[in-house]
Amino acid sequence: MAKSMTGFGRSSGHAGGRSLTLELKSVNSRFLDFNIRMPRTLFSLEERIKKRIGQDIGRGKVDVYLTYRNSNEADQGIRVNRGAAARYVSELRDLAKELTLPEGLSAGILVGLEGVVALEPPQEDEEELWALMRPLFDEALAQHTAMRSSEGAHLKEQLLDEREAILAQLLILDELAPEVKKSYYEKVRQKVLQLTQSTLSEDRLVQEVALMAERASIEEEITRLRSHMDQLEGFLQQSGSIGRALDFLAQEMNREANTIASKASDPRITQAALALKGHIEDIREQVQNLE
Repeated sequence: MAKSMTGFGRSSGHAGGRSLTLELKSVNSRFLDFNIRMPRTLFSLEERIKKRIGQDIGRGKVDVYLTYRNSNEADQGIRVNRGAAARYVSELRDLAKELTLPEGLSAGILVGLEGVVALEPPQEDEEELWALMRPLFDEALAQHTAMRSSEGAHLKEQLLDEREAILAQLLILDELAPEVKKSYYEKVRQKVLQLTQSTLSEDRLVQEVALMAERASIEEEITRLRSHMDQLEGFLQQSGSIGRALDFLAQEMNREANTIASKASDPRITQAALALKGHIEDIREQVQNLE
């Protein structure tokens, strides 16, 4: 099933005093790129996060936002900056002497001073964190995939519509190709007769002119374009990442359309070639959104 590279998913969970919120979104990109924003406490899980996302997403720029809180007071540590406390005591005693103030220092006063006491983040167990986080990624990625699949189905319909429009133009070219080839043959034949003043034998003249007319034929380009249309339909029935393959196929389509336009000696063929190029350009724009 074709999938877009654009999607969004969100989930949150709570367990044992821990709470975690996850948001995940993606946009178009040639490769799979990550931008993960999360608290330092979760840094050790970055590779697991990338691996889990990579199981569902093959291409795109993925932004991940994680917020985490551990409200378990028993897991929090206390850090006392004894150096800062000693400096506070020394300075306050000097100030008391200078201003003739009674000393009234106590541990309670020191604790309230900035930089003396700080709560340290809880020591987290990596496996416990991942056990909380993994189901949230499963939920968010399921939402994300559903959105990408819906958009992908819409893109598939548009691409198949463009395919039908191209096939319609190829039918027009099928009708024009023999007529144009015959007309081109006669024009070249008359031109060669004027230039050579009938010094060539009729058989040789026919052979040379037929060769030139064959080179001006667009039948091979029509055949290859029709083959590309079959390939386009085939890719759209596949699962997984098909965007790059379709982008390359669109380039090949454009090359064939350009060749037809360069060989055109009839305004009707030029018109059809320009229509082809317009539809192919639409295809190229759409496949940029496919994974």
